Amino acid sequence: MGLKITIAQGRPVYESLPAVKINSYQNPMPEDYRPFAQGRLFFGEEGFYLQLIAFEVMVSPASRLRAGFSASGGKRFSLTIKESGLDEFSVWEGKELLWRDDQAAEAVPIHGEDLQGEYWGGQALIPYETLARIWPEFPFQAGRSISGNLYKYCDDPNWKHWGSFYPIPTGLENPFGKEGFGTFDLVSY
Repeated sequence: MGLKITIAQGRPVYESLPAVKINSYQNPMPEDYRPFAQGRLFFGEEGFYLQLIAFEVMVSPASRLRAGFSASGGKRFSLTIKESGLDEFSVWEGKELLWRDDQAAEAVPIHGEDLQGEYWGGQALIPYETLARIWPEFPFQAGRSISGNLYKYCDDPNWKHWGSFYPIPTGLENPFGKEGFGTFDLVSY
């Protein structure tokens, strides 16, 4: 049994959805640097809605939030958000990039500040027509499952870190590949 993603009519009310915390960090620098990052997921009226947010004391231009998902063991998509919004939307099969189309998903950047520091991220929508291009046979309904993972990473040498929701086995050639995915169950309630 995997983490549950609500599937319902309408659009998401993100504050009412469970938060998926990205807390499995590997080799952060400085050693104790583990930014708070989370995602909220919802299948609704227009497609797959994702909200990805990170709280950091200082946001590096190299910081990224990423989501990767696959249905029925087939192709997978990757959605990457940087501080200014959508960075990339791409579709993969194994190690092969099938296509990249940054217009195939919509993303609105999120920024703010509170007592814990700055937060940033984005709210994204992957329309059902885009999902049908990737997974033409997959029925988006309660009782089905998809696999995937959420990530927070930064290549800035001063704040280098790499984390995920589902732990990634060490030594994977591609930590964003399906080998590091866990299960997400679609539920209706």
